[in-house]
Parts: sequence; structure tokens; C-alpha cells
Amino acid sequence: MSTLGSTAITTADLRASLDPKGNAARVYEVLEKVSPVINNATWFESNMPNGHESTYQATEATATKRDYESGVSKSKTVNIPVIDMAAQYAANTECDVNKLETYPNPEQYLSKQEHRKIVAMHNDFEYDFFYGNNKTTLRANNGLATRFSSISSTFGKPGYQVVSAGGTTNNTSLYLVGFGDDGVNLFYPLGSEAGVTRIVNPQQRVTDANSKVYYAYCIFNNWKVGLCVENYRQGFLRVANISTTDLATYGTSSDTSPDLVGIAIRAMERVDMNSTLKYCWFANETVIGYLKTMYYHTGNVNLTLDQAQDGFPQVRLGGIPVYKSYQIGSSEGTIS
Repeated sequence: MSTLGSTAITTADLRASLDPKGNAARVYEVLEKVSPVINNATWFESNMPNGHESTYQATEATATKRDYESGVSKSKTVNIPVIDMAAQYAANTECDVNKLETYPNPEQYLSKQEHRKIVAMHNDFEYDFFYGNNKTTLRANNGLATRFSSISSTFGKPGYQVVSAGGTTNNTSLYLVGFGDDGVNLFYPLGSEAGVTRIVNPQQRVTDANSKVYYAYCIFNNWKVGLCVENYRQGFLRVANISTTDLATYGTSSDTSPDLVGIAIRAMERVDMNSTLKYCWFANETVIGYLKTMYYHTGNVNLTLDQAQDGFPQVRLGGIPVYKSYQIGSSEGTIS
């Protein structure tokens, strides 16, 4: 389940193939370090200058049982075009050139300042990856929680990929994402550069709050990125309505916590697992903390704790790693 198809372009591939001067590669490395989404995502160049058009198959094909000398009913599938727009995340770093001269290592100072801005851009993007809604914020990506915001018992419907853990207050979700071809992907617009671009001007004329002029060393960072869900039956599952209030009762005499492991394992059967996709769970720190606690208390074979490459313990649910995202909240609305 964790194998990634050889045709899928990963963030590491992009980082290795960018500007030989290392500028864009260094910025990409910053994103990888702070974002489990970026670190695991696959990428492609879109088919539109500002977005990507894909096709959603709304109905299944039908066939006819026939006898000799009898006809076959006509049928067709209904395909609906879906256009996902790319969002732009940008930041400016400015430092008075005279102030910069006072630092013994100005390059290091500027690098730290730029790093903080890149982290802020990442946080904005990762929030949109889950909760973005371009109906309320025109410039945002439509996030996973926005696309899968209702529950359906009908196989093949988007809502079939959402199950409820039964919570009603202080809710959060577990998101299972399959990255790769015909799954979930990030894209950069047609004809643009992958990653965060940089424009550097060491002597930029700027004004202060009182409209007075001074000169600054300026770095402008810009990142164009979009989210595309090509086949949600293969690439997505949401365990919603996980009450963090109920989770807090786990192991107490008044335990009302959900059977989170059991619900997730059973729900995984709704996903047409594809060996070419890379599957990852994403959850907030509260859910991961309780999963670790459940591991030590229950010994459930579907919940394991491995040692990751960085030496820290890695939670696995159903054999799939669970990554922490600080952008997944605990105030999601109850969905039905």
C-alpha cells in the first residue's frame, strides 16, 4: 500500500531538478521540513495556465444480458468536467540595508527571515489543503473537508468516502490520502515553475509607515499551487465527527471515546486501494496522542508504533503512517 508508482513526480524529484544555483531547491527543502503534506505529495504540471481541468465520472456504465436475435440497450457514462484553480501564496522580506550592515553574518540573518515567511506560506497552504473554500475565499484552494462535507450510503458517491465517528462537539477528522496518478495530487500551473520562486533586490527603494523613503534588501517569494482529486474512490477517506471531548475520557471510568481504530479500519474497505499510490493518514496532535495511548493500552494489531527514519516513533493505522498536521482543527462542524 505504501509503494509509490515510478511515474509519479514527488517533491524530492522536483527539489533535485530545480535551479542549479540551489535557490529554489533550498526553498523547497524548507517546505519539506515543515510540512508532512508537501513531503509526501506528488506533483504534475497542469493543463491550464491558472488551474487544471479533470473529469469526474458521475455514473457507471451498464450492460445488457441478451439472447440470440435480441438487441442491446444503449447506455453511456456521464462525465462532468471539474476545474481546480491554483492559489498563489506570497511573502515579502524587507530589511533596511544600513541595519543589515550591523549583523556579522547578514546572509544568515536574511535566510532566517525568509525561512519564517516560507513557513507562514506553508501554514496558509496546509490549512487550505484541508479547509480551503473558494466560495468564501476566492483565492483559496478547495480543501478536502470542503469537497467531502457530507455522508452518503450510496456506493460511488463522494459522500461514501466519509464515515462518522459519532461525535457532536469539538470535532476533528482523520484524513486518509492516496497520493499519485489517479489519486490526489498537487499541481503547478502550465508553463510555470515548480516550487517557491524568488525575486531578490538588494537595493529596493521603499517607504515607511509615514511615507518616508529608505532603501531595503528585499526578497519576494511566490508559490503557485493547486489541489486535484482525480479518483476519490482510490485516493480518499475521511473519518469525521471525532469528538476530542469524548477522546479525553479514554481510559477513565466514564469512557465515551469512540472505537477510533475499529471505525477507521472498517472504513478503509471503502477505498479501492491501489498499489501505485502512496497512502498517508493526517490527523491533529490530539488524535495522534490518543492513538499512541491506545497502542500501549490495547495491543491492537491494526495500530502499531514504528521507529521512523528520524528516530522518532511513527504511528501506523492499518499499516499506513499517521502524520501530524497542526492545521487540522478540533472545531469542525458535525456532518451528516
